Amino acid sequence: MLRIVFTDRDLAAVRMATAPDPPADRIFRNVYAETNPLLEREREEYAAYLAGFEGGAH
Repeated sequence: MLRIVFTDRDLAAVRMATAPDPPADRIFRNVYAETNPLLEREREEYAAYLAGFEGGAH
């Protein structure tokens, strides 16, 4: 009889592999308590950059 033993590391790896991807703009959400024009512009530029990949070849 084959016995499979899962370690905490194995379970964490499975959770990470099956977890949904976080929203791409998440990196901009908690940088500062209040947004500023530079941060807002960078967020918009990053969103436009990512939009170029949707439906296209990577």
